[in-house]
Amino acid sequence: MSAEELMETVQRLNASLESLAALGAELRVQTEGLETRPEVRNLLREISSQLVPVSMEEIPDEARRGAAATIRTFFRQAAELLEHPGREPGWIYDDPLILQSQGGASVPLQGLISTVATSLDDLDSRLRGEGGRFLDVGTGVAKLAMAMADAYPSLEVVGIDPWKPALELGRQNVARADLARRVELRLERIEDLPDENGFDLIWMAGPFLPQPVVGDALERSVRALKPGGWLFFGTYAGPDDPVAGLLVELRTIRSGGHPWTTTDALDLLRRAGLDQVHHVERTWHAPAHFTVGRKT
Repeated sequence: MSAEELMETVQRLNASLESLAALGAELRVQTEGLETRPEVRNLLREISSQLVPVSMEEIPDEARRGAAATIRTFFRQAAELLEHPGREPGWIYDDPLILQSQGGASVPLQGLISTVATSLDDLDSRLRGEGGRFLDVGTGVAKLAMAMADAYPSLEVVGIDPWKPALELGRQNVARADLARRVELRLERIEDLPDENGFDLIWMAGPFLPQPVVGDALERSVRALKPGGWLFFGTYAGPDDPVAGLLVELRTIRSGGHPWTTTDALDLLRRAGLDQVHHVERTWHAPAHFTVGRKT
């Protein structure tokens, strides 16, 4: 590759970078009511209309907010990769914007979880009924935990996370939403979870779990499920493209997790003793795969 070809590649990728930034900015202007100069606003609208061939105002606010949060957290994490490529893997971010945006990006998972739940035995009725309980493993700033509490008015939600900076923000978020009576947050590792036969559904964010602890984490989770309860093991997904796949693997490793394949995830849940283990067909564009299993 010549110097000219390298620069051509850089310029092509930079156009994608700035396009994503413009789309994120337009989503924020729409959903947050941010003030912009008229000429900038017109250009953001025009660029976004070229990128998204539908009227974004017709897309629900929650979906647009989730997309903007995804763009913001990936941008910040990408900048950190550029500045510190040699750091040790792990979820070490204390930047409130990264933490809150990562949490905001998880909110659309609630709709996916709820849709999948309707196809799994009596899981939907368990979540909607009195005494239903949900565990969010790796809750971060508790945005998914809060979304589940909003979606299921009778549901008791527990979120655990060992990363104190995120959990402190999560407690503030829960308090502002007046959900403290229904959303309990614990500074706790999944390997140390004391609960037994206590949850109808457990969500486990696979990309943030180090490979050596996954076996213990799943064992503790199965013990914490009620008989007939379900575990959802989530992993990152991306477009069917070689570079996109490598980027997902890089993001996962730098987050401290392991890039589990679908086959890996199926094997992990089966070895943990779960029944009806299967991979949920991905019919959505959100960057997530679900592998699920039921406790007998």
